[in-house]
Amino acid sequence: MIKYVTYHKIIDLLESVQQASPRMKSFAQGDIVYFADSMSGNTIQYPLMFATPLAMSYDENTTTYQMSIIFADIVHTDLSNEVDVVTDMELEARSLLSQIKRGTLIDKVDCILPASSTPFFERFNDHVGGVVLDVSLIVFEDINACEPYPSPSVAVSPTPSASVTPTPTITASPTPTPTVTSSPTPTPTVTPSCTLITQYLTGLPQGSNNVNFLIWQNSGHTISAQSQCSISIGFTVTGNLGGTGSSTTTFPANSTQHNVNVNSLIPGENPVSVTITSAVPGCACYNVVY
Repeated sequence: MIKYVTYHKIIDLLESVQQASPRMKSFAQGDIVYFADSMSGNTIQYPLMFATPLAMSYDENTTTYQMSIIFADIVHTDLSNEVDVVTDMELEARSLLSQIKRGTLIDKVDCILPASSTPFFERFNDHVGGVVLDVSLIVFEDINACEPYPSPSVAVSPTPSASVTPTPTITASPTPTPTVTSSPTPTPTVTPSCTLITQYLTGLPQGSNNVNFLIWQNSGHTISAQSQCSISIGFTVTGNLGGTGSSTTTFPANSTQHNVNVNSLIPGENPVSVTITSAVPGCACYNVVY
């Protein structure tokens, strides 16, 4: 999963889905109030995918972008293709969710399911119809004080070298440095010795208040195992009355299971299903499949 994803990158990823679609002809983004103004010209081709950011929220290990995405196409004046337009655009909305969960964006961004879309008819200046998909896009990144970009202070390093030019004899002294450089070369040979360990994570409702996460040694979930290190888990729980709630928890190291109380996520309801949205190990050479 790529890290430090900005809003600019989110828009690039959405546009890449539009460009890969054989049906969608163009992409735009911005405030919904500008849709009718900017789309009524001749530069936009329908069907159109139009993305609008609604909110951005930050957690310890995740950033969530709440987006409203319009999938729109021209409706004939006699309304003969109205049903076809809504059907085609609804399929494109579902295709975007499929690309996030199972396709080209699976290792770049995640989303919270269930998501909902609202159909519309004869809207805006161009007399279009389609669906509006409301979806929360999740990227996994930790909150830290490190600089996400290289410091420009490195550019100042050439200035001291200019002052050293009167003493060319010193330039010969760095030549032994390559012999020192060869000493770290054994370090890369240590890296391949790391053996990748793969384990499997599941989550199930337990009783009326809890969700139980378990670690397995095999994909068939028949042989239990102990976690190699702590695992940061993102999940969504659904209650028996249809309520949903999302949160994160930490699976402890050297444990076979981890219980989480979900009363605060679905108050007054019993958990009936759990969807794991992320599993990030806290150590190297450890792969957790969910």
